[in-house]
Amino acid sequence: MRLSPVAAVIVLLVLPTAALSHGGDGVYVIARGFEAPSDATLLPDGTLVVAEGGSVTTINRAGARRAVRGFDAWGIEPARDGSVLGIDSGNAVVRRWVPGTAPVIVAGGTNRFGFAGDGGPATRALLYPQSILWSSGIQPLANGAFRFADAGNDRIREVDSSGIIRTVKAGFDAPLTLDPLPDGSSVISQFGKRDLLALRADGRVENVVRAGGSIDGVASLPDGTVLWSESGRLGLSRLDAGARRPRDHLRRRRGGRWTSPPGASLRSGWARTGAADCSSPTSVASGTSRTVPHLRI
Repeated sequence: MRLSPVAAVIVLLVLPTAALSHGGDGVYVIARGFEAPSDATLLPDGTLVVAEGGSVTTINRAGARRAVRGFDAWGIEPARDGSVLGIDSGNAVVRRWVPGTAPVIVAGGTNRFGFAGDGGPATRALLYPQSILWSSGIQPLANGAFRFADAGNDRIREVDSSGIIRTVKAGFDAPLTLDPLPDGSSVISQFGKRDLLALRADGRVENVVRAGGSIDGVASLPDGTVLWSESGRLGLSRLDAGARRPRDHLRRRRGGRWTSPPGASLRSGWARTGAADCSSPTSVASGTSRTVPHLRI
């Protein structure tokens, strides 16, 4: 999950309880006024959390916005315990925020970039979650642990529930996004690459699909469907669980309207071009338009 330099238009899962306005092109706007949001997610109470320029803002159901002080992040994901994990690629730390409390650093914290600390406390480790673009890949795990894309160190690292950090797998080329699959694998995109990779539970790395262009962002759905956007293409591609070939999920056509192929629905998934995404607990994505920065569903 990361911000792309390409201007973006976003389509998201429909939220029946959200206050919506139709944009006239087949999608619905849920929030405006952002300059360059890099990620977004929903809390169980319906609060929208948006990462933008390294800072984090919440928007409640009434539309009131509030900055979350001390919670700088480019990628954010909610954990099962109700907290939100955020990867701050600009300061080489990972923070955990429980709404109503102050964020705490759970990885990094030395204010230095580098690689060190595997096998010891994560708060003393050195991270380098930057490449040419900053990583937004963070994945909470069911057991209280979490993984993140340490892009500058070309690896995926994990912090266990007791706070010990380790390398899960090295040898990637600037991994930037990290999303779960139902079988316990993680699907990964890398900067400027066309291939989506799956890091399996046994440590194997397999190619999931080769896209038509470099992949900007990725999301996975609970059934194992993987969706992604590509640089220069207005829309979303998908690989259904068990399928071998990808297909269009949504494309922006002439006249500015979004269209979906047979079997796809504006209300069954989301699309965006070159923006960030997240898919838990409800799929929400963020991005910018050349004229009106916004979030859309």
